[in-house]
Amino acid sequence: MLDRDLEILLERIADRDEDALADLYDKTNRLLFSLLLRMLGDTAAAEETLKNVYVEIWERSSPNQLQNSSALSWLISMTRSLAVKEVRFRENSHNSGNLPESICTEVVQSQNIEGDFILERQKLVSSVLNGMPPEHRQILELAYFSCLNKKEIAERLNQPVEKVQMLLQSGMNDLREGLRLSR
Repeated sequence: MLDRDLEILLERIADRDEDALADLYDKTNRLLFSLLLRMLGDTAAAEETLKNVYVEIWERSSPNQLQNSSALSWLISMTRSLAVKEVRFRENSHNSGNLPESICTEVVQSQNIEGDFILERQKLVSSVLNGMPPEHRQILELAYFSCLNKKEIAERLNQPVEKVQMLLQSGMNDLREGLRLSR
């Protein structure tokens, strides 16, 4: 599965092609479910949020939806956004929020995902993350997978918010540069 294949499916979905939504689900549900399960730590919540992801894809589909991002990045971003909303809702409703500290490698190396394209991307991201300084990787994991904002990360790590901001920016730059060099 290539990113262009996903783009074509998203274009068809924008034209209200239900078969395209079913195809997209078949090609991406394992990856997105794996991400949700790691972020939410609960199978039922991950399943419900996954359903909401595809509803959101159907409702938000438009010809210009990707806005200079790859289709896979767009899907993962949307999934993460809905997971963050779910985590925030659960924290507010139940005052829970004990998410795993370091789960990035587990998500990136999940073996339950089909498709050479996705596996290739996972290996690439994993390699770049493993090559970065540990403090940069930790900040990215906390921000992305544990759904924490800069202030929450600073509190958890007992660091000033300014330092967290700097490390987050450095980590994103490391990730961007590593992925750019790997093309």
